[in-house]
Amino acid sequence: MIGYRLVGMADPQDRALGAALRRRREALGLQQREVASAAGLASIIYGRIELGNRPVRATELRDIARALGVDMGSLLDEIAPVTAEELVQRVVMQRDAAASALRDYGSAFTEAAAAVVADGAFVGDGWNDLETPSDLAEYLWDTQDHYKPLRAPAEVAPVLQQVLARVHVSLVTLSPATEGTDG
Repeated sequence: MIGYRLVGMADPQDRALGAALRRRREALGLQQREVASAAGLASIIYGRIELGNRPVRATELRDIARALGVDMGSLLDEIAPVTAEELVQRVVMQRDAAASALRDYGSAFTEAAAAVVADGAFVGDGWNDLETPSDLAEYLWDTQDHYKPLRAPAEVAPVLQQVLARVHVSLVTLSPATEGTDG
């Protein structure tokens, strides 16, 4: 999964794997502490993995699979498909993380723009003399990486554009910030 994971929020795939581990362990009549010990993990860590609150590393999954008497592939085959509801939950978390990242970027731009207006800036070995917020915006555009394009089915693409636009539009204030306010 690309992006951020919010603290306390389990990824649907981590939960699905944890549920598969729990089913397998219970079918064998084992306790969490027994599997954890056989896999070389602390009981609390194994418990979090089973709950889906902690992603499992490949080496840990290998050791857990051995403790459960199966191979990693068998465990992965047991993972239930991610449901539509879980995918909706994931997109909500990603939207909120994107909004937070855009807000941070916007705040950094606002701070840099104020400094550029107050003092000017020479960036890029002094070749770019920035004096206005527009100069800064143009500099950011010119130095921006070419990001990998996002592809979507034809019937989804126009709606996707709206969804992405709504995140950044919701962050923009319609009036200038005044001294002492968060804008």
